[in-house]
Order: sequence, then C-alpha cells, then structure tokens
Amino acid sequence: MSDKKPELYGIYTREQWLRDFGAGAENYVPPVLDPADVPESVRPLVTVAEIFGIRNDVTRGDFIDKLSDEALRAFCDTMERFKPAYDSFMDSLPKDVKQWSKTAKHFLYLSPAYAEAHGELYVCRKAPRHET
Repeated sequence: MSDKKPELYGIYTREQWLRDFGAGAENYVPPVLDPADVPESVRPLVTVAEIFGIRNDVTRGDFIDKLSDEALRAFCDTMERFKPAYDSFMDSLPKDVKQWSKTAKHFLYLSPAYAEAHGELYVCRKAPRHET
C-alpha cells in the first residue's frame, strides 16, 4: 500500500483501490458492535455484522473473494436462517439513516454482503448446493 490519497471525485479501478489506497480485506478492522442496539431476534447476527457488515464495496468484495467455500456457505446459511427477523428489523428502522445506531448501519451492509457471497459461491465458484 502506498501513501497515495484518492482525489476527490477521482475514478479508480478495483485494482487501484486495493493497491494504492489500502482497500483490501487485510486492512479492514472489524468494529465492536453493541447487541443491545438490536432486537433479540437478530442478536445472533451481531458477530456476523462485525465480520461481514463492511461498508466499502471494494473491501467487502476482496474479503469475500478470499474466503473459503465453507465460510461463504456458513455465512449464507446464517443469513437465510435469520432472513425474516433481519428483514423485519431493517423495515422497522427510521427512514433517516442518521438516526440509526452504529450496529444498525453495519446490519445494512449484510444485505449486499449476502448477495455477493451467494453469487461468489454458487455462480462464480459453482459450488454445489446442499440440502438443509
């Protein structure tokens, strides 16, 4: 990683973000989230949000690309198991994201993380689906 800073409104490739600006998964520092900020029905997802609730698209994509099939499958299975509770919680939040807790904001990024992980696992890697 270099000491370069991205220019305001600059357009960069994924590779440039990773190489020049430190957007890679190895530089991601997971937050510490407060389970008390979310309903009991989704508290098991707090640790998942700490790991996968990554705001930056490039960092999240790099993180997902580097995970094993088993780790991706575990994440996808967890999200599928909690989908109704997750959707209900997200729907209950105020429209103004500025009113959300830090924990809720990281929950928001579980949705694109799930979509990317599912696509990586079952489309890109063509992993076999398993019966639950």
